[in-house]
Amino acid sequence: MLPMARRRAITEGVFGGNRRWLVLGGLAWALRAYQYASTREPEVVYRAEIRPGETLVFERQTPKKTKRGRRS
Repeated sequence: MLPMARRRAITEGVFGGNRRWLVLGGLAWALRAYQYASTREPEVVYRAEIRPGETLVFERQTPKKTKRGRRS
């Protein structure tokens, strides 16, 4: 039902100028965004067995600066 409301909100609310559909579509989009934000599962990046004596090192690499990033 939400996908239909979002689709109709675009066609009738944004392009058609119907304010009621625009508001209902905004609510449908907000509800979908809330569902997406609240149900996101953490992503497993690496999984391995560790034996006694082995260690793991976690490092975070900083992204390379581009010309835009160097501007002050």
